[in-house]
Amino acid sequence: MTQKPHSTQKLAMLVVAFTASLASLPLVAADAAAVDTSASGAVVEQEKIVVTGTRIRGAAESTALPVRVISAEDLAKQGAPIMVEMIKALPEAAGVMGDSNQFSAGRGQGFEGAGSVNLRGLGPDRTLVLLNGRRLPLVSSYIVNTHNLPISAIAKVEVLRDGAAATYGSDAIGGVVNFITKTNFKGFEVGGSYRDIKGSNGDYDTDATWGQVGDKWNAMISAGFQHRSELRVLDRAWSPRPYTENPNAGWSFSVNPSQFIPVAATGPGGTLAANGARQVDVGCLPLGGIMPFAGFCTQQFTVWENLVEKQDSAQAYGEFNLALSSSTKLHLEAALAKTKVPHLGYPPSFNQPKAITETVLPANINPAAFVAGTSPRLFNNWFVPMTNPGVAAYAAANPSQFPAGTTGIFIPIGQWRPYFVGGNPLYGYGGGYGVREQDQIRVSAGLSGDFGGTVNWDTSVSYGRNKHYLFGRDTPGVYLELALRGLGGPDCNFRTGTPGVGPCQWLNPLSNAIPGAAQHGGLAVNPGYNATVANTAALADWLMQPQESWLTSDILEINGALGGELPSMKLAGGDVAWASGVQIRRTGYRTRYSRFADRQQSPCLDSPLNIAGNNTCSPSPNTPLGLAVASNPVDESTNIYAGYAEVNLPYAKGQSVDLAVRFEDYGSKGGRTFNPQLRGKIEATSWLAFRGSVGTTFRAPPQLTVIPDPATTLATILGTFRAADLIGNPNLKPEKATTYNLGALFQVGEFDAAIDNYNYDFRNTLTTEPLNPIVAALFPNGAAGANNCATLDAAFIASHFVFAGSCSAANLSRVLLLRINGPNAKINGIDVRANY
Repeated sequence: MTQKPHSTQKLAMLVVAFTASLASLPLVAADAAAVDTSASGAVVEQEKIVVTGTRIRGAAESTALPVRVISAEDLAKQGAPIMVEMIKALPEAAGVMGDSNQFSAGRGQGFEGAGSVNLRGLGPDRTLVLLNGRRLPLVSSYIVNTHNLPISAIAKVEVLRDGAAATYGSDAIGGVVNFITKTNFKGFEVGGSYRDIKGSNGDYDTDATWGQVGDKWNAMISAGFQHRSELRVLDRAWSPRPYTENPNAGWSFSVNPSQFIPVAATGPGGTLAANGARQVDVGCLPLGGIMPFAGFCTQQFTVWENLVEKQDSAQAYGEFNLALSSSTKLHLEAALAKTKVPHLGYPPSFNQPKAITETVLPANINPAAFVAGTSPRLFNNWFVPMTNPGVAAYAAANPSQFPAGTTGIFIPIGQWRPYFVGGNPLYGYGGGYGVREQDQIRVSAGLSGDFGGTVNWDTSVSYGRNKHYLFGRDTPGVYLELALRGLGGPDCNFRTGTPGVGPCQWLNPLSNAIPGAAQHGGLAVNPGYNATVANTAALADWLMQPQESWLTSDILEINGALGGELPSMKLAGGDVAWASGVQIRRTGYRTRYSRFADRQQSPCLDSPLNIAGNNTCSPSPNTPLGLAVASNPVDESTNIYAGYAEVNLPYAKGQSVDLAVRFEDYGSKGGRTFNPQLRGKIEATSWLAFRGSVGTTFRAPPQLTVIPDPATTLATILGTFRAADLIGNPNLKPEKATTYNLGALFQVGEFDAAIDNYNYDFRNTLTTEPLNPIVAALFPNGAAGANNCATLDAAFIASHFVFAGSCSAANLSRVLLLRINGPNAKINGIDVRANY
């Protein structure tokens, strides 16, 4: 019986093969170079030959490869833009992240401080980003952060607008962007710039590069720092739009001031029941809110957010090259980077759409109002007694809203949050904030040379690691309910404490706790403000619990290949050239979370209370927090083994065909794939040439998408800012596509141009269920219209919606979107480039 080799055995066998074959051709190689002098007098040897997209040396831009080169000179003509602006200027790129990102639900949220490249709008996770032809670590197993690239050391950028799975592997399905550092830099150069931006403190950067060249060696060290200033939503008149113009422009029905229902002990057996009509807090309109529907106040949360986040990025890069002999060269490089968003703009607090547990409620809640089948039993209204000093003072000033006998108020779940238009006292009555940090390291070493000048070889190993830290605050619902009853605070024993006495504190839910709301377009000084019942920063600090995540992605890559020319197989257009080799990659993804963000530590609404049985709940809500989601810590790794071969056949002068094939094995976490590719070029005249390609591409499911834990994104759903959880799917199949490209090249004197038509035919598309159609299936007429709760498939509702009570728009807590293999898709378009 033949036994299949274990993954470790396969790794060992490929390492042996790698060593024996003396591995990978340089992705950035040249057979000709020109010497350029920088503005400071430093000497830089610039390569002229473009080879991104092929392993064969000597492929120029005018070949079958649809590659565009952006040189340091080109960047200087653009005013030396910062990285995100340079990428935005690429006509091949669309939907680039790098400014705020938190408005990009499902893609950018959580990745604030990260920049991306998104060729042809196919998604940044379908674009392979390289540094000197080698892979970089991903941010949280998703994208390469372009802010972490050593921009001061970059000599040029090469953009391949073609599916390149046959050459690079599955993550190059949409194309490749290769950032290439300076070569043989000699001297010392410093630089910097400042950009004045209206409404902002401006952006600035500085950098320094040193290099030296010896007889058989050269070395370079480069460092850079970039600062971006905050640009608020309010700093641009076009951004905060009125409700009548766009009700989805950040308007929410989960607000403060809000609405409430007076209650009294008039229910069965003296239980609490409604004692009057629904009331809107009198502070709604004076403090900048509007009332588009009777009984509802709505306000805009995006006024607390930013179009561009304050961000600091720093990079350091060094490389050393040594000629060990006339035919053997050593290359070493190392890069460090840190990116920080220290104050990500958030609203003063988040919505808490989850039901409240019986544990923190008074005993006289009507039993019939509890949600059936829940343990502990859940209730769909916040309860605030009239003994709450804030409610008592508000009732004294507005007696008409409180019928005789009122003993408290109910505030519907999902229609109120503790701090909003007036800001949060914890932040000096400003908005909330989050923090994003990334620390990245990448090292690479390689040996290259040739055998007798006919066969070249290259070996390399590189390792990269990205540590991604996220900080924010959110509120456990049980804490809120206790504070509304005067039992809030870290040292208050809610079982034995007296409301408002000693360490036990009150939370005032009404508008008389709000000093003013100038930022919200309301009165700077609230005429109904009562300083004696204002909320305190100390209580807010307890309510707004820190939520932290530490996410680490790393990659180990080993390359080995041989290549050269075959003079014995000379064709009419020249010698046949070839390349082949192997590659081994190991990718890893590890996570850990703070207490309330960890599903194992805090799986239930009652988990924060530290009482016996508080981690047993049915059904499990996964986290006691409002909009945040709890996840299980993971430690995932994937081994990828690949072999490839490529040949260039110049069958006539100015005419050639390139053939490439690649086999890649992802094991049980992605399967196996064989991808061929054919490219060709024909020079019709001295000024006109045609090029084309056809091939198959393959994309294994990213590690983040196969982990069953949800990833939370925030979006306006049925008029309220709610959470949408993206649920991983371990049964995802690889995405496949057939790509076609056909282009023409023109060159007359100093004018050159190119036009390329591209086509992608996707199968098993890796995607996520779309939010709007899922919501519309249950609520076709929006929040105010009739719903399909009674007619839509119950299993579909259960797998896509979480309610704080019965199925209704008012009770909707969060939406669940499954990661899926979507339908087949065809995408085509045209790229046009011209230069004089």
